[in-house]
Amino acid sequence: MPAEKFLVREKVRSGLRKLPPPATIGLLRHIFSLPAKSARLLLHDILKPRKEHQPWMRKVTWESSWKGYWFGENIQHLDHSGIAKRAKDADLVIFYIHGGGFRLGTPTMYTETFVNWLNMLKEEHGLNAVIMSVKYSMYILAPLYHVGFPKCSPFSSITGLAPEHKYPRPVEDTVGAYEYLVRDLGISGSKIIVGGDSAGGALALETLFLTNDPSAFVIETEEGVAERPTEDPLPRPAGLILISPLVTDQTTAASWKTNAKYDYITQSAAKVVRREYIPKDMTTPIPFLDMTQQDTGFSDWMPKNIMVVLGGREVMLDDGLMFVRKMKNDGMNVELVVEDELVHDWFLVREVVKDKSITEKMDKLWAQWVIKSLNRHNIRHSYLSAVIEEKLPLSAEGDLVEETVSFSAEDDLTEGTVSFSGEGDFIEERVPIPGEEIIVPIAAEGKVSISAQNDALCAEVVY
Repeated sequence: MPAEKFLVREKVRSGLRKLPPPATIGLLRHIFSLPAKSARLLLHDILKPRKEHQPWMRKVTWESSWKGYWFGENIQHLDHSGIAKRAKDADLVIFYIHGGGFRLGTPTMYTETFVNWLNMLKEEHGLNAVIMSVKYSMYILAPLYHVGFPKCSPFSSITGLAPEHKYPRPVEDTVGAYEYLVRDLGISGSKIIVGGDSAGGALALETLFLTNDPSAFVIETEEGVAERPTEDPLPRPAGLILISPLVTDQTTAASWKTNAKYDYITQSAAKVVRREYIPKDMTTPIPFLDMTQQDTGFSDWMPKNIMVVLGGREVMLDDGLMFVRKMKNDGMNVELVVEDELVHDWFLVREVVKDKSITEKMDKLWAQWVIKSLNRHNIRHSYLSAVIEEKLPLSAEGDLVEETVSFSAEDDLTEGTVSFSGEGDFIEERVPIPGEEIIVPIAAEGKVSISAQNDALCAEVVY
């Protein structure tokens, strides 16, 4: 690109970033209503990372199982083995799926926010983190696949897509990326936070469902050969953050009317998404664009720790609030943040926020939630070693007499007491403070398995 033309484009980008929020919202409203090709060219040019961010980015070109970018301090020139080591050595890996209505966006569109997050986690909490931002296919549908849920699924009311249509390819990309992170790199779910905004939130939900129980999702080709996005269940992450998540393709909630004058997501934009992403002859809803119709079963496949961020003036507000209520009613631990005066995706699209102290405050709140999620999820082996050494009495094989034992935990854990219940119930998993009782699961599938051997306990963590 000629130097003069490059400078002009840089000045345009700089000017657009300085637009007042109302003007930015108007521009975004226009972009999201455009055909995909035109909208993509315009949006991607505006959100292209700046030169100072280059040392924090590493494009993945060597993998066949996933595409996207790694973000981390001075990560730009690391090769495959260097990236793998950085991820394994990190205290936290954020697996992120960007939004854009399944038709816009790139893995680098939130680079500035990602860098802010990484700096905050390190400087204020001492956490070395990296971000894996996934690139996925855009609005590709072809007559190849049939997808449906079995009767035992929490989504059994959904019968599946018409046989002549391929299920949206993006989820195949995101499942493959998550499988690579966990299986190929060997990253424990205990240090993974999954995130997604808008359409990326829908993809994050579906990715977790499929990787938790691949057998519950049926995919058949025209040849009748059953396939799965992944063969075996993968560990759940420590937490999930959903930012203005897309949980239904319906636009009938009251907030679609009351907030239409404020938000940049419009009825027109929703129609464009449906037209370009959903086949005309589809008679049944895409499962994860119909989450507001589900009432139970969330705890079967979602992580325990969830944060949902919404804008009080976004058209999807009521859909998001309904989804949160249903998760809470199903016993999920959900932290909800709603900024009354802000619009769709404000936590990431920061150009729509006038008062920057709001995003600064939210960054801190998000970081604190991350720390809590990691601690709650992480039942360290030092717990189990200490318990086994106590040789707790057993009333019968496999049955544990209710007992409280004291021990000094290893590593960075504090002294504390662990209370086991013979019924296998539990409150939460987290680092105890001195003298505090914490109930840990002993017979919950996917949590901690304890068995009796020679009057002693044997235990292992099963994520």
